[in-house]
Parts: sequence; C-alpha cells; structure tokens
Amino acid sequence: MHSNNRGTIKFKVMIGLLVGLVVVAMGIGSLHFYDYTENDPEFCLSCHLMKDAFHSWETSVHKGVNCHTCHHATLYEKNMMFVKTIVDRPTEMPERPHEQILVPSTLCITCHLAEKNGAPKISRSKGHSLHWFKENIECTSCHATELHKFEPEQKFCVNCHAHATNMIPKMKDMACTNCHNFRTGRLMPGNKECIECHQDKSPLAQSASASRAHQPFECNNCHQVHNPKKEAKTSCTECHQGAMKRGKHPIHIKNLGNECTTCHTPHQWRVTPKSAAKLCSQCHKKYSLGTFSRK
Repeated sequence: MHSNNRGTIKFKVMIGLLVGLVVVAMGIGSLHFYDYTENDPEFCLSCHLMKDAFHSWETSVHKGVNCHTCHHATLYEKNMMFVKTIVDRPTEMPERPHEQILVPSTLCITCHLAEKNGAPKISRSKGHSLHWFKENIECTSCHATELHKFEPEQKFCVNCHAHATNMIPKMKDMACTNCHNFRTGRLMPGNKECIECHQDKSPLAQSASASRAHQPFECNNCHQVHNPKKEAKTSCTECHQGAMKRGKHPIHIKNLGNECTTCHTPHQWRVTPKSAAKLCSQCHKKYSLGTFSRK
C-alpha cells in the first residue's frame, strides 16, 4: 500500500519536473525568439521584400542601429503585417511601406539631441534650431527621403526655399551649405563666410590706399546672390544718392553712360590724384579731383 503511494508521488514529481523543464525551455526559447524578432536586423531579412531595405541599411550611417530603434509598431500592426504577408503574399513593396510606422522626429532626437551612441548632436546646430525646434519640420522632410539615405541633398532646400533657385551664374552649381553653414556657423552667411572663398576681397588683401568706408557693411548689401537680375554695381545709388547729383557725376553717369565702377575700382573705391590722372586722361585732359567734385 505504502509502496504504491510512493510510486504515485514519484510519478507526480517526475511529471512536475518534466512540465517545469518544458515551461523553462519554452520560456527561454520565447525570450530568444523575442530578442531575435525585436533586436536582430536579420529577422527583417527573412521577408524577401526587405532585401533592398536591409542592404541599404547595411551601408548607411545607421548600420549599427537596430531596425526597431527607429521603426516602432504596435502589437496589432505587427500581427496585421504578418497576416497580410501570409494571405496577400505581396511581390513588391508598396510606395510607402507600413504607412503607420513612419519615423517621427521624437525618435530621432533620442540619439541626436543628447549625442547618444556617437550620433551627431543637433542641440547647438543653427540650422536644426530653426528648422526643427522653431518650425517643427519633421526630420524625414530632409533626411531619409530615399531608402536609408540619411544625408540630405541640396535639392531638398528648394522644396521650401523656391526663391533660392535664382542664383548668379558663377554660383549656380554650388551647394546651399557652402554659404549657409547649417551645423556650426551662421545660417545667414556674413562677410566671414564670403571671404573663405573670396580671400582677395578681404580687407587685409586691399592696398593701403583703399577706402575703408564699406568695411562695416555685409557683402550681401551689394552682392545679392539670389537676385541675379540685380548686379552689385547697380547698388551704389541706394546709399550714394547725393553723390549722383554732385559735381561732374551726373555728366559721367547719366549723359555719358558710365558706371560707378568705371572709375571706382570695386573694393578699392577711393580715387586718388594719381589714379585720377590716369583715368581722366583716357577720355579728356586731366583736371583736379577738386574740380570734379565742385558743382
């Protein structure tokens, strides 16, 4: 009688241990499966439609970032994608896959605001300060408009800044960020940015006789890059209205059709007695600058 009870107890213990081992094994397997589906980008590759997306991710700057760090989906959305894959068996990606799983800026800043995982920090970027913090423009409006291509192209600027397509001929092939320093410098370029290319126009490069009168002004007061119809040499009258009426200026400009820069060399400006003698003698006998300036 007692031996039968002991046998029954042993049987129950064995069954309990076996069930426990099965539960533990299933738990461990479930954890590994969950970790694989959520944290291993190769799981995405198990769908044949994701090959292009996977390979473009592999060569992108985000290749060390897990897919689900950016692409979040609810349990319902995940199940619907699974059912759709089984039932519809699609052969190509829709134009915008998983419409509800666009990557919002709130996910981008989890890395890029605090410089997490070596991501470029945007909190001190002048361009991001205006476009995202102030204007609330989504990151994906400029970044990742193509599959896993995160570096924005210059063409995206004109999606909003259509007027910027007008450029003076010499600069029409330049990138916007050559002048508009998006990350570190001034978003609106100043003299410092201009002189990086135009070093010969720097005040330090001018002769000792050059006028310093224009140095307090920005280059774009005269040089309006995005207004090709307005040449720099036509800007003089905006400040020098009085000079146009003084002395022999009206005769030389209005009557003879000369321009200001005919006599006033750009970025030198000052006409000295020595340079005047050479300039004036090209057309008539020389006379003093004092005579030129008198009415």
